[in-house]
Amino acid sequence: FEPYLGISLGGWSPYGNLNLLGKHPEFGWYLGTVSKNIFINGYLGFRSMGSEKMYTTEYKGKLYESYHFFGGKFAGNLGFFLYNTLNRKYFIYGDFAIEGFDAFDEDKDAPDRKVKSIHGLSNGVGIGIRQYIGNIMYFGVRISHSWNRYDNKGGTNLDGNSINLMFD
Repeated sequence: FEPYLGISLGGWSPYGNLNLLGKHPEFGWYLGTVSKNIFINGYLGFRSMGSEKMYTTEYKGKLYESYHFFGGKFAGNLGFFLYNTLNRKYFIYGDFAIEGFDAFDEDKDAPDRKVKSIHGLSNGVGIGIRQYIGNIMYFGVRISHSWNRYDNKGGTNLDGNSINLMFD
């Protein structure tokens, strides 16, 4: 097994009930290990920019409305290389993640604007390509589909799906 680490840049595009949050850029780091045809890694990523539409959340019996969105994702990935050429590898992968974001009251004069953190689980599948430069350095692109389930009891239903396009 050989260890590796890197950064990812890309975008998160939700649909279904999650569509109201809008598209967000994503930046993250990963650390993993690879053998001949299998790779395993951990990923920590962040998403920013405001929500496209207002959503509501319930906290201590009161409803709050927000456009705020700053989120994070901690994922574990397992992938398999399907086809290899001299410097290029094609792969499929699956992931399981804990995701979340903070909701703030839109009333900027409120003494404590942070209402609560909304979090949930997601799982996904994807495909990708790695173009190697030397033995360990590579540039890659991957696209994945995720099923997201955010816990926002009493507020807007935030269950939905998303597409991620990431560059490594």
